[in-house]
Amino acid sequence: MTWQNSWRAGALVLVIALAATPANALTVKEKIRNLSFEPIEVTKQTPHRETLPNGVRIFTLEDHRLPLVDMVVIVKAGSLYEPADRSGLASLTGTLLRTGGTESMHFTEVDEKADAIAARFSTWIGTESGGAYLNVHVDRLEDGVGLVADALRRPAFDPERFGVEMAQLREQIRRQNDNVQQIGRREFRKILYGEGHPAARFPTNESLDRITRDDLVAFHDRYFVPNEVWIAFAGAITPGRARTLVEAAFGDWESRSVTYPEVPAVDGNRSPEIVHIQKESDQSIVSLGHLSIRRTDDDWALMRLANHVLGGSFSTSRLITEIRHKRGLAYATGSMFRSPYLYDGVFAAYAGTKGESTGEVLGILLDEVKKMDESGVSADELEIARNALVNQEVFEYESAQNIVQRLVDIDFYGLPDDHYEAPFTVYQSADRKTLNEAIARDLNADGLKILVVGDEAKFDVPLEDFGYPVRRVTLD
Repeated sequence: MTWQNSWRAGALVLVIALAATPANALTVKEKIRNLSFEPIEVTKQTPHRETLPNGVRIFTLEDHRLPLVDMVVIVKAGSLYEPADRSGLASLTGTLLRTGGTESMHFTEVDEKADAIAARFSTWIGTESGGAYLNVHVDRLEDGVGLVADALRRPAFDPERFGVEMAQLREQIRRQNDNVQQIGRREFRKILYGEGHPAARFPTNESLDRITRDDLVAFHDRYFVPNEVWIAFAGAITPGRARTLVEAAFGDWESRSVTYPEVPAVDGNRSPEIVHIQKESDQSIVSLGHLSIRRTDDDWALMRLANHVLGGSFSTSRLITEIRHKRGLAYATGSMFRSPYLYDGVFAAYAGTKGESTGEVLGILLDEVKKMDESGVSADELEIARNALVNQEVFEYESAQNIVQRLVDIDFYGLPDDHYEAPFTVYQSADRKTLNEAIARDLNADGLKILVVGDEAKFDVPLEDFGYPVRRVTLD
């Protein structure tokens, strides 16, 4: 049979099928919406918790399905607390805890020991905290815990490795303006928070010039103390064995008080504006947003629902529908409410597009944020978002590591015991009126900071046409 005959035969079958379909038959979408399920119930597992005399907190959740153990150590030491003129100090310290050796082992020996016990072992220091991660077979757990303790308590910060990590950071700085995405992520934080805030500080060659190995030693000595350490175990381990291992590796560590620098208030300019950064590129990145709520805000769960409708869903959100599905103007577009615990969060909507459609995309982003601010969400949109987030939340309880990590977070930040269960209740019970009232409080379409990174010669619409003050910035 030729392809023409095959096509005709298929078309005939389709016509017959359509003719035989009752006029009042339900569509596929209607059938899906009419499906009913039993209410989702989550059985909460409670990790075992205890504290050593020196202040180390231990959390253990048993899961013996596999002969593996995950160990996560959290230390209250973040870039929030590094000196303002030494951006990069905290991240360098966190990296060299793992790569810089210990007082008893050269850095090559640390690598060899981790390989010998088939362990995944890493360290870091982020914005609000630092720590270590270990995944290892239960039979080699004692060796793994000893390796982690040695790195966190007695790092050598080997001068050779210090030089290597410094060189890698400088190379990252050299290439930090290579593409519009990198520029957009970095500069948008500076625009929102102000360049002096810790959340908007990034390493520069000047800040690295000021950092010495002694600074890493001093940062570690100041913030790495047992009474500011949380250790979580998940996997094939009992609470009794967890305590025995931690006592052996961390029990003789002497506690002392730590004075933390106060996290500064955000002093960024809140006035609406468009900031343009010229970058010769075929692509543009457009970001707009404003400072927003913290993770502890009562509206957080409601704004997650709102964000799912606006741009948080890759399949059903308004931004994906308007910018990607209908117009094909961008592959990556969306929105977020990024909500830290210790400082103000960020609302942002964004899209990457070709230079010639920059203005069109910016116009759509502005229109959709304004519509959300003024009219909120529909009943159908709320139901879709509700189902999506409830289903996502259920999967957070599949992993023992996730469960125990949540308990650590609650203790670390001093949160209510129901901190992670409360949003689940909000997702299930929120009505449209309550959600739209939260949107009116927390989304401000009239107070947007807008960043456009791209080649202005290619733009389809002059930036001044949008009615905002335009500020042009030149990167070094």
